[in-house]
Amino acid sequence: MTTSRDKTARIWDLNDFRKLPILLDDHEDWVMTGCFDPTSSLVLTGSRDKYIRTWTVDPKGMAERLCEHLSGNMTAAEWKEFVGEELPYEASCPNVGQ
Repeated sequence: MTTSRDKTARIWDLNDFRKLPILLDDHEDWVMTGCFDPTSSLVLTGSRDKYIRTWTVDPKGMAERLCEHLSGNMTAAEWKEFVGEELPYEASCPNVGQ
């Protein structure tokens, strides 16, 4: 994980350097520190905006958080771009709009 003055933290896949990092960009100021919890299911970040934030790194939890901001499922093209071809397409937010 890296933290930055650009108000972000990034989680990198050290097994595949070609992959883009997961971007954590909900900070108002310089992200000064970050760490994984002992179970590696959460990331904690500390920012100069005086907030400590927790982030889930579990894919299912990340999808649930994303679905809070969507009005429907991803299209097949969006799935391919943002999730990847290695995972078969499925309804990304089946409860949205219900």
